[in-house]
Amino acid sequence: MAVSKNITSTESSGEITITNGDWQALKRAALAYGVSDESDIIAFAIGILDKSNGRGVVVETTEGRMKFIPSDKLKKSPQG
Repeated sequence: MAVSKNITSTESSGEITITNGDWQALKRAALAYGVSDESDIIAFAIGILDKSNGRGVVVETTEGRMKFIPSDKLKKSPQG
């Protein structure tokens, strides 16, 4: 995994380290969408995820529509 699990946060801010493949994907997405930098593509993605309200995101591709939701591996365990 290329996103640090050592997330530092307070009530109003947080810091995440993104490296390797995830960093390269972030850079590709910023270029593809024509935003000014990687922080803008993160803001864009957060807006999409927030608007979806946990129902997943549908993306149009050349193969048709695809729905994206977090895998079970990424979800919180029922124990908390």
